[in-house]
Amino acid sequence: MSNQEHTPEPWRVDAERPTQVILSDKVYDEFCTWSHPFHQEKQQAEANAARIVACVNAFAHIEDPVTWLPKMRHNISAMSDEIQRQNRLNNELKAERDELLLTIKRLSQTFLKGKTAKEITDWLRSECNQVLDKTKGG
Repeated sequence: MSNQEHTPEPWRVDAERPTQVILSDKVYDEFCTWSHPFHQEKQQAEANAARIVACVNAFAHIEDPVTWLPKMRHNISAMSDEIQRQNRLNNELKAERDELLLTIKRLSQTFLKGKTAKEITDWLRSECNQVLDKTKGG
């Protein structure tokens, strides 16, 4: 159904009769009564009228909500999956950063202990290779 086939938005709930929805075409106001059967509370009927208005107005500029909504749900799901993937990657990068910071700290402590240049070079090569092996394996 295109937007041209129904009364234009915005629709609103009648403030004096909250079970009635007002549809206005800029010339006349039309009333759509959301009646409540004997087993339904008036409060529930009022809530139903308010929900109808909210839903209609929410889709005011959507040409075909019936096909648009499933596409949007799919897109939202895909974005959620991507956010989770990015969070996992971020956590992996944080772990690698923490490991590199620890390596730098250990390297700094090695310098302070008076190691020879060869010992430092060998240790640094070993540490770098371990980090690279973990990265390649991950």
